[in-house]
Amino acid sequence: MRPRQALELAGLEIPAGVVSSKLWDRAITSNKSWRLCARGSELACRQWQGDLVVFNPISGATHLLDIVSGEVFRALMEGPAGARDLARRIAKLLEVDCNEETVAAAERILDNLDQLGLAEPAGPDAP
Repeated sequence: MRPRQALELAGLEIPAGVVSSKLWDRAITSNKSWRLCARGSELACRQWQGDLVVFNPISGATHLLDIVSGEVFRALMEGPAGARDLARRIAKLLEVDCNEETVAAAERILDNLDQLGLAEPAGPDAP
């Protein structure tokens, strides 16, 4: 069963602007919460010419994050967050509108942080 059909059968209203189940599926995954793999107190971070240098004590690797990825990383240091919340923070930093492009950018950054071993999905459906 497609998400749109499941919502209709459950008697729930489909959010405005959701045209296809593909967009709805993406909206659902965008709300997934993410967290840092290591506790903030275990991470060594330094600001350097607008970028952020992060030492990962779990892997022993050091990473250089650009200003936007660094902002996402700093947000996760404050606590778990979803891509939509992070997109709003990115939009504020860059002084642009928060839209599907900024959400997609936040999702790409989260995927990159996941691949680096710095962030992971949080919450009940996290692996």
